[in-house]
Amino acid sequence: MRLSHSITSHECLALMDWKDVKKGEKNTIVSSYNRNFTGRNDANPATHAFVTSPELVVALSTAGRLDFNPMTDELPGAN
Repeated sequence: MRLSHSITSHECLALMDWKDVKKGEKNTIVSSYNRNFTGRNDANPATHAFVTSPELVVALSTAGRLDFNPMTDELPGAN
């Protein structure tokens, strides 16, 4: 599984052009924006968008894993 993150305004999400994900390729994103319908975030109908709090979006992107649990898991590396 490849993980990456991008910080952008919600209005720009539809303009995202992922270089490592082809249109139609399955992709998963987490967002704090409530527009999670198909094609809204990156014009890819195969992207699954999950809405969560801004804090959890930051935790998941910092951890680099979608299964990261900030209540029980620790971030790898230095403090």
